[in-house]
Amino acid sequence: WHIQNHLKGIHATAMATLAESTTGMLFGLYVPDRTHIPLLKSMTVHYKKRAVGDLTAVATLTNDQKDQIQSTAQGALVVPVTVTDSTGQEPIQCEMEWAWTTKKKTKTKETTKETPPPQSKL
Repeated sequence: WHIQNHLKGIHATAMATLAESTTGMLFGLYVPDRTHIPLLKSMTVHYKKRAVGDLTAVATLTNDQKDQIQSTAQGALVVPVTVTDSTGQEPIQCEMEWAWTTKKKTKTKETTKETPPPQSKL
């Protein structure tokens, strides 16, 4: 199925969602999932031309960025992504800024033994 706009092209927000999802998947691979959470902090999208055919998105992280994500408690970095259409052109240019931070610790409830309510006889 295709998500088309009024110009019979791929809708702009669908292209932005592809870019966001691609960077998020890559970024999320390096965020320690038991202790940290990834957050999309900002996205910059420049719409250049109408997309033709299928889209492909490729996101990249440098080794230094991967190490930074895994070795610091929190931070943010720009994850570049290239989106191309079937003609090899880039209909949009994007940068997604992703952040990571430690998860908030949740309070655990002390287990208390509750007395069951009295039963009524009918």
